[in-house]
Amino acid sequence: MSNYEQRFAAIEQRLAELEKRLAGNRPAAQSNEVADDDLLSKPWADMEIRKDPPRSSQPSHLGKRMSECSSAYLLDYASFHDWKAKKGREENPPRLNNKGKPWYESDELVAKVARGWAERAKQREADAPTIAVASRAGLATASFPRPAAKPAARPQYAPPASFGDPEDDSIPF
Repeated sequence: MSNYEQRFAAIEQRLAELEKRLAGNRPAAQSNEVADDDLLSKPWADMEIRKDPPRSSQPSHLGKRMSECSSAYLLDYASFHDWKAKKGREENPPRLNNKGKPWYESDELVAKVARGWAERAKQREADAPTIAVASRAGLATASFPRPAAKPAARPQYAPPASFGDPEDDSIPF
């Protein structure tokens, strides 16, 4: 083999490694499985968010339950767990949890539950009344919830007629 052929073979090998690495960094194919109401009604299904998706553009929801999160955040969260499940499927042998099941199965379940809560959140956001917000381009609507009712008016402060002090005339100085 000549020097050029060796260099060409090394370049081809390096290119194959890079293509393989790039294929792993592509977003995982979105699973369309969504948890049904029976699954979401279970007590464990309203999971606490313990780690934000690394590439999410949404504000953090750490420490909140899935039922308290926005639909966009939950879709990012589901996508992250889909990616983790895809990576887990590629491991040989797969990592097992303490029950002897592969970890990627629990990631798939978390993604499925997150998509179910995202659908509920979309419905909740669609049902929320909106108020108009003035913008530079004109009048636009934003999806902020309208305040339920105006708080009761506070009673006006009226100073007491007397503080219980003696009259100014009786002060000895």
